[in-house]
Amino acid sequence: MSASAEGNSTLDELRTADGRINLELAVSKEISEEISKKLKDVPSKITFMGATDDIALSKNLLIQYEVRLGCSMEDVKKMGETSWEVDKVYFWKMDDLHERVANVGEKITPSGIFGLMLLGLEQFGPRWLDDVGRLTGGPRQA
Repeated sequence: MSASAEGNSTLDELRTADGRINLELAVSKEISEEISKKLKDVPSKITFMGATDDIALSKNLLIQYEVRLGCSMEDVKKMGETSWEVDKVYFWKMDDLHERVANVGEKITPSGIFGLMLLGLEQFGPRWLDDVGRLTGGPRQA
């Protein structure tokens, strides 16, 4: 199907010079605002369960995925003002292609990872994250 080719084209537009996905570019203002609303009333530890292609993923299901934010919800609401150190490698899984989106030791904002997930669902349809891992280390200045 052509979905893979379209997906690759979109991902290529988000790549940095070294071939990685540019998380900041991937998160639009609208997506960040939508994430903010979703996170407003959820606990500081959000549990993410695995999902596969046969589940029609929706934005509502994102809240069921596990990311340990390691800070208060007040910090999370600031979104762009705090970041976390990634302690596992993150992959975006599309068909047989694993796209690396973050490396161990990199810093990432909550809007970055949630935004990329929302963007992926909207752009590429029901896909899943492979080895979601955890965000730890508490808030850090970006």
